[in-house]
Amino acid sequence: MSEPAYAEAFPIPALEQWRRAVEKVLKGASFEDTLVGQSADGFPIQPLYEKAVGDIVIGRRDRMPWHVTARVDHPDGHAAAALASTELEGGATSLALVMAGNRFARGQGLVARSPAELDAVLAGVDLDLIHLWIEPCAGFEDADLVAAMVLHRGLPPDQLDVDFGIDPLGEAAATGSAPASMEQLGDRLFRAFERLRGHGFTGPICRADGRSYHEAGATEGQELACVLATLVAYLRALEGRGLELHQARAAISAAMAADTDQLLTIAKFRALRRLWDRAQDACGLVPEPIALHAETSWRMLTQRDAHVNILRGTIATFSAGVAGADSIVTLPYDQALGLPDTLARRIARNTQLILQHESNLWRVVDPAAGSGGIEAMTDELCRIGWQLFQDIESRGGMLPSLADGAIGRMLRNSRCRLEEAIATCRLPIIGTSIFPNLAEPRNQRQGGFNIAPAPEPATQSITVPTLPSFRLSEGFEAIRDRSERAAAESQGPPRVFVAALGDPRQVTPHVAHARGLFAAGGIEAIVEDGLDGGAGNTVERAATRWQTSGASVFCLCISDDLAKSLPDDASHPTDTLAEAIGMRVRQAGAALLVFAGTSESEGMLRAAGFSYFLRDSCDAQALLDASLSAHSEWSNGL
Repeated sequence: MSEPAYAEAFPIPALEQWRRAVEKVLKGASFEDTLVGQSADGFPIQPLYEKAVGDIVIGRRDRMPWHVTARVDHPDGHAAAALASTELEGGATSLALVMAGNRFARGQGLVARSPAELDAVLAGVDLDLIHLWIEPCAGFEDADLVAAMVLHRGLPPDQLDVDFGIDPLGEAAATGSAPASMEQLGDRLFRAFERLRGHGFTGPICRADGRSYHEAGATEGQELACVLATLVAYLRALEGRGLELHQARAAISAAMAADTDQLLTIAKFRALRRLWDRAQDACGLVPEPIALHAETSWRMLTQRDAHVNILRGTIATFSAGVAGADSIVTLPYDQALGLPDTLARRIARNTQLILQHESNLWRVVDPAAGSGGIEAMTDELCRIGWQLFQDIESRGGMLPSLADGAIGRMLRNSRCRLEEAIATCRLPIIGTSIFPNLAEPRNQRQGGFNIAPAPEPATQSITVPTLPSFRLSEGFEAIRDRSERAAAESQGPPRVFVAALGDPRQVTPHVAHARGLFAAGGIEAIVEDGLDGGAGNTVERAATRWQTSGASVFCLCISDDLAKSLPDDASHPTDTLAEAIGMRVRQAGAALLVFAGTSESEGMLRAAGFSYFLRDSCDAQALLDASLSAHSEWSNGL
């Protein structure tokens, strides 16, 4: 296309010109420290990238819209049947049968002990018109259960789109019980392959699932490595028992989590397809796209202010759709509270339908191709994922790496970094650690179901370190729950008295920070200003107001100039006003003193009684824990 005539008046600036302009705005601040981010895998994320030239990543194999997949996870058979019907009538094109005892059922799940019971749940469902995604408990047995139900109906299996989801390595990571060897695992996989192919089923039989690793704290690169290592393990196991490589490849699918980091999620899904192409090429196969499933991240869901999960789910679904996932589950916004209600399921389903039919995201093969940022992130994730995959292979593969704890140690380090970033609010969680709703009623869980997993067949097994499943918001939620219990016991919420002293332009940010941080722990802030009245009077006013506030914790927010001023009252032999206030309030009985402001004399402030200092990088969870402990001791002493 030719450039319009007026384009010459608006030349495209070079990257160097933009950089010089930005540095003027920064006024001496470091460009790297201010604007360059860092991924969880350690590579830099630049604020601006130039246009890139990269290969198009082929995603969905049939170039059609992805499957809108809805979970059928209710333990009651009649409710599950109604749920399946409602989801399909509402626009879902795929059902995920989440069996009771499956690691992703989370204490709930579909109970079907016989083909007849499963057939009753799917009564009225035309299985030849939908995609069926199985989340098995005892993978091999549930696969046979589904097959028996299909054959009982007299349906031609080769006309159905079924992913059986057998993932013994993923189950081992989640449950701690693994086959004794890859030989035993391969034998069981091959027997399942023979049975299901013998019946006529043509879809994937086993699945390399990254969700367990994501929930245990995996970075994008680590999740990619675990999925790729599992894919290769299953490919090797089936090929080693006489299957042609292309037959083994057709029997395997993959699944990963999609979260709120839009660009990295897109890059992660694109990177898996590139890595799988590289593995196929190394095997002498002409690369073909793998069936790739996405589920919005359980790790990112919150129990508090759960409606924010709608936004999280939308970002994650968008990212997976743009990245070319073949099927997507959008977890309902209240999934972390128990069984989702009808409205939450409908919103989850409609999120996908709107993105498909109003935004038309599925129509472009690889929308991210040529994007400098996403291409760079994809390349970095390919590099890191391949390197970690080679490390796993050097240990003998995925099973030995799980058994000797190497995978667990790798993910534990990543999880610890995540938990530290959350505790210090460097990774803020809207509605939980920032902008919490203090008036939100206590969560009434919708009732968990303690369903025992189906028994595994009596085969030789080994014990492997179990990978935990955690949500990012759990630490703050536990503190909030503790605060509400304390409120119920003491007939009132825990409170903090916030004394605001000095120039409002300097103090207001400290007050806002303190109010929001304490609210994240369910602690009500009582803000008092207008305490200035000469240093001596200020000290006494602060102590008196605190005593009448009913608060157990005292937080001093003070402007820089006032913090360094000397008390003009001889009864306060201290170097600064802040120290004088701290000593007086501690003497009056405050259970905990917190300082919010800028001070070069932290040691003297600690001597005066201040235990915690509110800064951008302070450990918010530790402060809130200490505040609640102080409230408990203070209440018991009344």
